[in-house]
Amino acid sequence: MRAQAAGRLARALSTKLGQSLDALSASISRILKRAHIRRQRQKTAAALSHLSPHVLRDIGLVSADVSLLTQGRVTVSELAQVRHTGWAH
Repeated sequence: MRAQAAGRLARALSTKLGQSLDALSASISRILKRAHIRRQRQKTAAALSHLSPHVLRDIGLVSADVSLLTQGRVTVSELAQVRHTGWAH
């Protein structure tokens, strides 16, 4: 009887431990993905910040766009759509 109870307890603990490890793994993956995205934005900001206003204009940007893009407040495709149709009201 005690052996069965111990076995059930061990299985329950094993299940909970597995679920906890899965949740921890998912959290770590999300953190690493966010860090990667942040690093990519920093690289983009650094590269774009070295471009002259003339070069930015040639690629369809102005200096204010650089800030919006690197902060993740707008995507390139959203920016292109705004350029084409204007801001939604």
